[in-house]
Amino acid sequence: MFRENRILTILLVSVFLTTLLSVNLLGQNYLAVKRNRNVISIHVNDFLYSDILISYEHKKRNKDYGLYFPLAYNFGSVENLAGLDNTFYTGFGIHYYFPSQEPLFFHAGPEVHMGMASVEYIDVPPNGQFENAQIGKESLFFARLLFNGGFRYSPATNMSILTKIGLGIQYADFPNIPYVSRRSDGKIVRNYEYYQNKIITPVLNFTIGVGYSF
Repeated sequence: MFRENRILTILLVSVFLTTLLSVNLLGQNYLAVKRNRNVISIHVNDFLYSDILISYEHKKRNKDYGLYFPLAYNFGSVENLAGLDNTFYTGFGIHYYFPSQEPLFFHAGPEVHMGMASVEYIDVPPNGQFENAQIGKESLFFARLLFNGGFRYSPATNMSILTKIGLGIQYADFPNIPYVSRRSDGKIVRNYEYYQNKIITPVLNFTIGVGYSF
C-alpha cells in the first residue's frame, strides 16, 4: 500500500510539472502577469520522507517581503530531518527579500511549524513476556521555530523554484511510553527505556519547491 501511494504521488507530481512546463511554453502571452506576487509550490524533496508538502506565498506589492504558508501530510512512515514521523503540519513564515536582479531572488526569515506526529512504542503484556509484546503507535504534538535562508529562481513567466535551508529548535510533547529499539536488521530488541516528555531539540530544515507563479 505504501509503495502504491508513493508511485501515485510521483505520477501526480510528474503531471503537475509537465502541465507547468506546457503552460510556460504555449501560453506565456495569456498568462503574462506580475511575476512572483503569488506562488503555489509542490516540494519535491519531501517525498523522500513520505511527506506531501504544498506551500503558498504572497509577496506584498511594492514591499520586500512575502508571507509563506506550508501545509504537509504524511503518507508513509519515514523520519524526516527533524527526527519525527509527521502526520501533518502547517505553519507560517516570512521571506525577507534582499535587493537582487531577476530572475534570482535571495531571501531570509523566520518560520513556525505546528502539527502532529507519531512514535512507535512497545505494549508489553502484564505477565512481562517480551516475546508477546505488541508494537503500537502514539500521537504527539510538536512545534518548530526556524530561521531560514535561501533563494527563489524564476526561469520563466509563470514558473518558480524555491530552495531554502533553516536551523532552529523543535518542541515535542512525547507520551510517557516505552519506545521501540531496533537493530540494524530491523528486529526489535528488549528495551525498558521511556520517552522523555516535552523535549526541546535543535532541528534542521531543507526544502526544494517547484511552483506556479501568478
